[in-house]
Amino acid sequence: MTTGRERFRAAFEFDGGDRVPLFEQSITSSVAGAVLGGEAHTGGMALHWHAAVALYDNRYEAFVERVTRDLVAYARETGLDALGVPWLRSTRPVERADERSFLYEDTATGRRELWRYDAEAGTYGCASSEGPEPTVAEIVNREERALAEKPPKIE
Repeated sequence: MTTGRERFRAAFEFDGGDRVPLFEQSITSSVAGAVLGGEAHTGGMALHWHAAVALYDNRYEAFVERVTRDLVAYARETGLDALGVPWLRSTRPVERADERSFLYEDTATGRRELWRYDAEAGTYGCASSEGPEPTVAEIVNREERALAEKPPKIE
């Protein structure tokens, strides 16, 4: 049996292999759910909403495990040889404004943002903000500090 890794290696070495390797960069949760026959958490803007809920409820680790299981199940069901890991927001909301909204606050800069989930559109984004807009350099520095404080797990 040829593995996905072997298919990719063959493709990069221009050695035909048994078939072209299959890869998908992102799989929205709604598509994965349709394929798997139930709710799935795999990607898309709605996933950011579910991450915010998990962070707020202190169950983020279990959420990440669920995302991993759903991605693997989707890859197995569809025969993918590789898939991209979804971008997950890791900023914990400070307050739940209402059933579909969270408030985020950066105490270092005084910036506050209200993010809202639109279930029909499957989107989660900033609905309003107040305080100074961070520069790109400030965002990069903040993310680098966060990464240094909590580096990703190798596995």
